Amino acid sequence: MRPKNSAQQQINCGDPRRRGVHKLDAALEAEPKSEAGLLPVPARLVGEAKRLYRQYAECLDTMNLAQKPDREALACACVNLATAAKADRMLRRQGEVVQIPLLGGPRGKRRVIAHKQQKNRWWSVKVEAERQFARFAGNFGLTGPSSRAGMEAQVVTADDDRKFWELLSKPRPKGEDANREPTQ
Repeated sequence: MRPKNSAQQQINCGDPRRRGVHKLDAALEAEPKSEAGLLPVPARLVGEAKRLYRQYAECLDTMNLAQKPDREALACACVNLATAAKADRMLRRQGEVVQIPLLGGPRGKRRVIAHKQQKNRWWSVKVEAERQFARFAGNFGLTGPSSRAGMEAQVVTADDDRKFWELLSKPRPKGEDANREPTQ
């Protein structure tokens, strides 16, 4: 199933559903907003993943896209990119195809009788890590210019954050009104 575009993405790309400017503005106001700021490095990151996290957090902050709730998703992206880099180094060292010796002969006098070629296991590690990186980093606009095309940063104030938590703390309406959007 294709994910729903946010109201901001619809505004950026032009309203494909032709819902109307005021309805899109109302939908944009109703969307939850999070606290902006440079994301602190999670303690579980080490080595290259930690360096990548700092680099990407700084880039997101420069683009005004750094949001505190996105910390763990960005950490997962950095761990996968570091894993892909390690797998790439191992592939350069060992080669994409490895030779596995085949042993033959009686039990006490086994010797190598042939070699079998097999794809290096680091290849599948690299492919999966790159796939996971693209899955996590694409939402941040870190996988290329096309992933940043529909993005626009939102500036959140303390008043917006207070309004959001007030909305969450209210009881939900019962009956017919449960499925309707609140009007202001």
